[in-house]
Amino acid sequence: MILEETLERARQNRSEEKPASYFAEEGEKTGNPRLWLGSYSLKISVKERQAAGTAAAGDWIKEIEMKPFRPEHSLRSCQALLEMGKNRNGS
Repeated sequence: MILEETLERARQNRSEEKPASYFAEEGEKTGNPRLWLGSYSLKISVKERQAAGTAAAGDWIKEIEMKPFRPEHSLRSCQALLEMGKNRNGS
């Protein structure tokens, strides 16, 4: 969850123009979720509102990639489903 939150904050960073390394450091400061896992490291990269990151602690590694959210695609899909439903009901 630390990785996801950090990536989202870095991806939405528009007004402050902070580098991705700033957010990675902040994510690492947020802390190791379980002290017995060992040191916690976080690496992220942000390009054109697309973000990717890796978190590692002890023996586990997790990776996340977030693509840009395109609300117009969701709206088109919803409109198409509504139209399909109307055609099936004969209305």
